[in-house]
Amino acid sequence: MAIQTANFLLDRTFRFLYNSLRLWRAEIVAIEFKHRGKVWRADTPEEAVKLRSMLEEYERRHSTPDDEEWRIRAETVWTPDMFWDFIRSVGDQQVKLLETMLSRPSWVTARELTKVLQLSNEMALAGVLSGLSKQVKALGLRPINLYQVDVRWDGKKKTRSFFLDQGFRLTAEEMGWPH
Repeated sequence: MAIQTANFLLDRTFRFLYNSLRLWRAEIVAIEFKHRGKVWRADTPEEAVKLRSMLEEYERRHSTPDDEEWRIRAETVWTPDMFWDFIRSVGDQQVKLLETMLSRPSWVTARELTKVLQLSNEMALAGVLSGLSKQVKALGLRPINLYQVDVRWDGKKKTRSFFLDQGFRLTAEEMGWPH
């Protein structure tokens, strides 16, 4: 929780600084680097080196090499910028679907999603999922970068279940979304 708060405050501070400098028409040349799957920005090479060393020191003190969350964060395609670009591009039904999937720690069946979204049938759900897939593809990603689908058969009855990508979940949590 403390990491999330620190990241949130750091993001807000950088955003405030950037907007302030932009209003004063200052020249900003950002240096970007990637650390544990996240893109970080600094204004000078010295700041970039200092920030990188601070991140590495924090990591040494607060995590273990086999920490599963760090592994997921390192491998995820969901940077904060990409996350917000995606969220801003989806419709209301798609947002509601994502919120529902985020609120469940495990797989959510198509039947449950259809009920929560107040859709007439699973074909309508397919339309909502198709829209999500199109927005994911517009970012240069694949639907599997957002969710997984499991299909099970019991005789002639088919059950589809969906699960959000762990990296997307962690990024949403870090960004304080959907609240």
